[in-house]
Amino acid sequence: MQFATVPYYKRRLRSIIFTLFNRLEYNNNAHFEQNGESLFVKNLLKKHENSTINVFDIGANKGDYTQMLLDMQPNYGVNCQISAFEPQKTAFPWLQKRFGQHANVRLFNYGISDENTQAQIYFDAPGSTLASLFHRDFSHFEKHNLAQTNAETIELKTLEWHIKTENTPKIHFLKIDIEGNELTAFKGLGAYLNPSFIEIIQFEYGGANLDAGVFLKELFELLEKNGYAIYKITPKGLEKKKYSPMLENFQYANYVAM
Repeated sequence: MQFATVPYYKRRLRSIIFTLFNRLEYNNNAHFEQNGESLFVKNLLKKHENSTINVFDIGANKGDYTQMLLDMQPNYGVNCQISAFEPQKTAFPWLQKRFGQHANVRLFNYGISDENTQAQIYFDAPGSTLASLFHRDFSHFEKHNLAQTNAETIELKTLEWHIKTENTPKIHFLKIDIEGNELTAFKGLGAYLNPSFIEIIQFEYGGANLDAGVFLKELFELLEKNGYAIYKITPKGLEKKKYSPMLENFQYANYVAM
């Protein structure tokens, strides 16, 4: 059996090209003010200037995204009525302390999936932003010091159940960041997954999809089948995307369906 030796220059060149590819595709930038998310939210609020909108923050964690919306809304005369969902027992008290008395925010201590049940959520530290229903393997990342050594039992509900229970009339903006369980959550919407009921959806794609075994192709197909077009958030605005296997790289990015 003959084995090939990959020379250093070739390995280095591969690394440089992959880094350049990710920069060109605006991948792996989690800085809200730099990666286009801030611009997207500003345009979203401007679109609904001087009106009241229903916002779902699914995977709210300690409430940074909710706080950002509340801070930005006065600039556009928008009244955001926010429903924030967070299943972690260690993170939810932060939400209660931060927004428990806020008239614009309703808090729900359960996660979102395709059935009403209980499940284990895994995390590296209490209140972690990387908490997931999937036991994630971080060993394949070049730089990592993470291990999901903790777990707790949480409640899960479907969005279809929540919408009916709370008599939600319409969702103008749904932001979802639940570490690989987004596809299952969308399936749990039932007939409510349509642009006339949910105008705009922002969802995350990245390494969690690898651990969940969920491809971007599946997300595109489900959302497009239900009447949405898919865009990628970039620092210059929303870039319309049609699915291509080249997108299936498990690099962090944010997408919008509308």
